[in-house]
Amino acid sequence: MTKAKILIIIVLLAASQAVSRCPLHAEAEFFPEMKIPVPQYAPLLRTTAIEVIYIYETMTLKHYTAFNFGAVIPILGVKIPGFTFETGVSGSIFSRFELFSESFNFVTADFMGGGYAAVESGSFIIDISVYHISSHAGDDYVLYDNGSIVNTGYEAARLIAAWNTSEWFSCSLGTEYRFHRSPERTVFYISSFMAEGRLDFLHFGIPIFLECDIELVDWYRYVNVGARIGVYTRYLFNSVILGRQDQGRQCHEFSITYYYGFSKALYFERTRESLVLMGPTYRY
Repeated sequence: MTKAKILIIIVLLAASQAVSRCPLHAEAEFFPEMKIPVPQYAPLLRTTAIEVIYIYETMTLKHYTAFNFGAVIPILGVKIPGFTFETGVSGSIFSRFELFSESFNFVTADFMGGGYAAVESGSFIIDISVYHISSHAGDDYVLYDNGSIVNTGYEAARLIAAWNTSEWFSCSLGTEYRFHRSPERTVFYISSFMAEGRLDFLHFGIPIFLECDIELVDWYRYVNVGARIGVYTRYLFNSVILGRQDQGRQCHEFSITYYYGFSKALYFERTRESLVLMGPTYRY
């Protein structure tokens, strides 16, 4: 075990003991079961979940499939009157393959890993995360620089503030700053501003939700937009079709998404895409 890992364990143990002895009757828990529900901006194609998605590119008329896997793992949760604090790690793999092509060409796989800290108070959530993304392209899409393959990626910090106004409506604002990009001509923009609105009709017994996201790239020059409509399949089958009572957490989704903006596959970020996506998502 390295010194860095030992130091992290000592810091977490010390923080847990300090909070548990706080006069505000705080409660600390390692690996808490309940996660703070931070918005994921799903239409912008960076969801931390398990997804198998069919993609249709309306400009080039090409067909793709995406296999995405991501997890958010809370390590330490702290509850004090009126507040919940959580910190942990997250990681994801976002892959894309071209259908109806020779050997089902592998287009790209993006690997993400980082850490986060989130605070929830009533209907408000604030999340801060720092992460790294690296991209690997297929043979037909390799980018060369003086005869060498270019490794693409960046490190970024992101801040999201969310407000759950009611059982059926929530909204959030976010900003991201990429403090290291490699190479700059591929990962070409530095900062962005994001906004999201979500309507969820499950409160009324209708297992349907709507989302709309917008991202301003470098604050003013370009816009990425996404719209998503989906159904909670677990509630649909158990309650609507089978007539059983189902009040559990709705992890299973099936959705249709439209996205227009810069490609989220890093080797094509200077390329504008117009995509229709369809498939299941599992959040755990």
